[in-house]
Amino acid sequence: SLRQDHEVVGVRAGLEEETLGGGGSSQFYDLNVYLNELLCIARLLDQPFQQHFRLLSSSLSSPALVLPGPPKSLARCRAKAQVDYRGMRYPSSAHLLDVVRTTWVVQDEESLLEALELLLASQIPLSSPPSSPLRSSSSPTPSSPSGHTVVRVKNGFRRRGGYRDVKINVVFSSPSGFRVIG
Repeated sequence: SLRQDHEVVGVRAGLEEETLGGGGSSQFYDLNVYLNELLCIARLLDQPFQQHFRLLSSSLSSPALVLPGPPKSLARCRAKAQVDYRGMRYPSSAHLLDVVRTTWVVQDEESLLEALELLLASQIPLSSPPSSPLRSSSSPTPSSPSGHTVVRVKNGFRRRGGYRDVKINVVFSSPSGFRVIG
């Protein structure tokens, strides 16, 4: 399954689990080093992410209400990694797929379908994996054009009644060469 450390995203742990040995070192590294690096990238990409999706939504025939979400907090990410992803492949924090977020609110089913079609039609292909910009002595260089690639769609309309939505995760590629799943 796609995670933040997948080769097409490139937010990789600097130390392998085997290198860290036992005694809780891998969990310490995961929750205190890897997670902080992931959230640093999320904060760097939040503005271009929000700008990209705000601009994209402006091409809808019926305007969508765009509600930028703040990057997920360190406390919330740590709790999810410790509880929801406990026992999963190292680093467990790489399972966090919505560290940058935005919401489009549309008026009706027709507008929803148009928004979904727009998101799918405007995708960019994912090229070779980016270098590890946080571990490099030089600044990252653009590895692909800025844009998004849809990697997961969760249809909340299968339930009857109550709150329903469609959650879409994308790999967002920034002009600076960083990528993150949001």
